[in-house]
Amino acid sequence: MQSINVYEVVRVINSVPLFLKEHNERFVNSIKILNVNAMFEKDLCDEICSAIRTFEIVNGNLRIDTIISENTIKCEINVKQIKHHYPEPSLYQNGVKTCLYQHERPNPEKKIWHGEIRQKIDNILSTTDYYEVLYYNENGILTEGSRSNLFFILDNTLFTPKAENVLPGITRLKIFELANQIGIDLKEIDISIDEIKKFDVAFISGTSPNILPLNSIGDTNYDVNNKLLRKLMIGFDKVIQLNIAHFQPCR
Repeated sequence: MQSINVYEVVRVINSVPLFLKEHNERFVNSIKILNVNAMFEKDLCDEICSAIRTFEIVNGNLRIDTIISENTIKCEINVKQIKHHYPEPSLYQNGVKTCLYQHERPNPEKKIWHGEIRQKIDNILSTTDYYEVLYYNENGILTEGSRSNLFFILDNTLFTPKAENVLPGITRLKIFELANQIGIDLKEIDISIDEIKKFDVAFISGTSPNILPLNSIGDTNYDVNNKLLRKLMIGFDKVIQLNIAHFQPCR
């Protein structure tokens, strides 16, 4: 077993780490799936809260890393502040451009750093006007974005790729919960690249963008003013505010 970099990125708003419980659970589960009998040296939640105080973060992103190998007994946690890029308000209003790229993440259920593909995607994004790259597999089935999960809307139903093909994003999870709360039908299905033209709306979700409309995937355009889309965006903002209001500070 080669050394594997398991990581999380947590967004901080008003000095509160958003969805800290969920990030902690996914971090722990990613390590469990690797089948190593490793224990954490320190409490992850405490380390994140300590970093917020140390770096005096009001708004920003934290990255949490640990390196795992078959000989790992104690997981050393490294928490650092990283550069962040949040979409401008105009992008939430007008949507963003995306493109397709054939790539299949190995072991998508684990949040593991893959530097080579990350560099390829960063090169695409830095030399074009695309905001995000959307992956599809060798069978032409859409999976996820390079840093995001993918959703579509047709009529009054929400669609997203199947869980086994994607990283289980925290924002994705919260959208599932929100859709259930406000009575929106949601279906996890295989979506081929040939089917993207049939949908009315497309959007991505993630730690930094939250819910961000897509105005296009390649040459396929979407409605960025859809009422259901805007309802989800407003609802998700309320989810964030409730999470901040109910946050219990670490010791």
